[in-house]
Amino acid sequence: MNTESDHVKKIQTVLETANFAHLCSEATKIRQREDSLDVLTCSVNTEKFTSGTCNLVVALTFSDSTQWVARIMLPQDDDDDVAKLLLSEIVSMDFVRSKTTIPVPRIFGHNVSKNDFGFPYLLMEALPGTVLENR
Repeated sequence: MNTESDHVKKIQTVLETANFAHLCSEATKIRQREDSLDVLTCSVNTEKFTSGTCNLVVALTFSDSTQWVARIMLPQDDDDDVAKLLLSEIVSMDFVRSKTTIPVPRIFGHNVSKNDFGFPYLLMEALPGTVLENR
């Protein structure tokens, strides 16, 4: 079993089957609720992404140039614990942000179960920095 090719297949599955228009729609609704903006659009460039062992990360760009990050859970062999894992990460990130000065992105929205996007995801603040691959 070639784990690298399995990982690539999981990434391709997300990029080819996820409903990115729905993800942008959800992000736009959240932004408009929080910022009381009248007209706002969102786009995602699926050609530019990064990934880890369990996640695919893409930038969401709004029409006012604000950027968020969508962290999308790649398909797992055992999906039973995905919701618990993501909810635990959200709580942990909130805790670290509230108790330390470590820069931790705010979570604006999430869906950890089956949804119209197609995969569990977190919508979070994009923090400035350098991507390790670019160093």
